[in-house]
Amino acid sequence: LLDGCGRGVASIDRADAQLALPSLLTGTVHVTDLERTGVEGDLQIDRGGQLDVVRLFATEPDPEAPPFEGLPVDLRFDAIRVREGHVRLTGGGLPDVEVDDLSVDAAFFGSGLTYDLRDVALRGTLVSPESGPITADGFFVWHDAGIGDMDLSVRALDNQVSVAGFVRDLSDGAAPVDL
Repeated sequence: LLDGCGRGVASIDRADAQLALPSLLTGTVHVTDLERTGVEGDLQIDRGGQLDVVRLFATEPDPEAPPFEGLPVDLRFDAIRVREGHVRLTGGGLPDVEVDDLSVDAAFFGSGLTYDLRDVALRGTLVSPESGPITADGFFVWHDAGIGDMDLSVRALDNQVSVAGFVRDLSDGAAPVDL
């Protein structure tokens, strides 16, 4: 995948998937199992704080086009497994973050404007800015361009951050989230 400037953001040479064909008749793309070894990601945050992955799917705004109403079909992934991944995050005035030996297990459901990532289990080795293990466990729901319900715990080196609750529109004040 390339960003708007033609820079490589993610690469996958080959992925193995099992698809439940009968679900297509009901408007659902149902992948029972998706496994990939050797995923590479090179993500950048621009000056405005936006991750370049967002720009992968951006198009020129059309003033006459109706607003995005969500996915045209439901997407369901019962099991997603990534092994031997490598991800780098740079920019945004923050220190570069690099994770190697990345392993991720999760389930995903997307419908309309709601994207639900469940059963997340991430393991890896933080290479930069410091060296040591990194893990993440939990779930989060992204709805209409904002994070909704979540319960996520991230551990890196000797630090742990846990977030649980429901995040409403952050532009109008504080959200009821426990940190």
